[in-house]
Amino acid sequence: MQEMSKIAELEQAIAALEKQRDVLGADIVDAALSSMRAELAQLKSQTRLPEHQRKLLTILFMDIVGSTRLTQGLDPEEILEIMDGALKALAAPVEKYKGRVTRFMGDGFIAIFGLPLAQEGDAERAVLAGLEILQVARALSAQFQSQRQLLGCEVRVGINTGLVATGGYSEAEDTVMGLTVNLAARMEQAAPPG
Repeated sequence: MQEMSKIAELEQAIAALEKQRDVLGADIVDAALSSMRAELAQLKSQTRLPEHQRKLLTILFMDIVGSTRLTQGLDPEEILEIMDGALKALAAPVEKYKGRVTRFMGDGFIAIFGLPLAQEGDAERAVLAGLEILQVARALSAQFQSQRQLLGCEVRVGINTGLVATGGYSEAEDTVMGLTVNLAARMEQAAPPG
C-alpha cells in the first residue's frame, strides 16, 4: 500500500516538473526527471496488486442519519470535529469485535469481518458490533444535545454475510465486491434510524 502512494507521489511530481519545461529549460527538467523516472520504474516493477480471492465475509455498513441537518449552520471546523469524533466512537465497536473499518465514506463507513482471516463467529461479532454502534449513537445524541444543543444523532446499520471477491487496484487488499456487499449497503439504506 505504501508503494502505491509513493508511485502516485512520483507521478504527480513528474507531471508538475514537466509543466515547468518552459520556465526551467529542457536540460534541467530532463536531468531532474531521469532519476525520478528510474525510481518510478523500479517501484512499479516491484509493486504487485493483491491477488483476487473469493471469500466468505461479513460486511457492515453504517451511516449517520441526517448529518447535514445535525450540523447545519456550523463552521466547517466544528463539523469536522463533530463528525470525526462521532465516526471514531462509532467505529470503536467494530475493532472491539475483531472487525476492521476499511473505508470511511462521508458520514458513514464500511467494515469487514473475516478479512484477512475468517474466524468462526464473524457474523455474530458483526451483529454485536452493530448493536453496540446503536448504543454509541444514542450516547452521542445525548452528548450533542447537552453540550452543543444539537438534536438527533441516529444511525442505520446493515449487515450481510456471503461470498465476495477481494483484492484489486482501488483499495488493494481491502477491496470487496459482489452481491453480498451490495445487499449489505441496501439493508443499511432501507433500515429505519436506530
